[in-house]
Amino acid sequence: MDMGSPKFEIYIPEHGSSVAEWRKAQRAPLSELPQLTADQKEVARRFGITEEEYARNVLAGTYGRRRLRERAQALGEEVQRILEGLGRGEKVIAVSKDMDRASWRIRIETRKRDVDVLVSQELAEDLFDSGAEQERERLRARVEASLEESEFAKRR
Repeated sequence: MDMGSPKFEIYIPEHGSSVAEWRKAQRAPLSELPQLTADQKEVARRFGITEEEYARNVLAGTYGRRRLRERAQALGEEVQRILEGLGRGEKVIAVSKDMDRASWRIRIETRKRDVDVLVSQELAEDLFDSGAEQERERLRARVEASLEESEFAKRR
């Protein structure tokens, strides 16, 4: 999948890193640690941690945001391929991570209005990890169901 510039907006939370990203940041050489701002140094002091510890936490967050951005891009591109297969002219206009609901929200522009498709984190992770046709089919069914629900709701 192309990880270049998105053709849609991507919204991800400021915070969010995995245990693996935190561990990677703990092992990073000092030369890779970000320079802290005066405010960040003050926060570290208030929390009673070293500037290096704080910088490693900032780095873990950077790794997490990069991973989420790449996954948002890949998920948006996959949904766009599904939409192109439907041939009705819809397009993905935004992908966002909803940490509270443990899901992704894909906003699709249709001819009549924008539609949100919620994709569970479980489905997205299965798709990212396996890339199996079964997972693509589950995603296609979710997208089509959301578009149909929107069309039905509009008629009511």
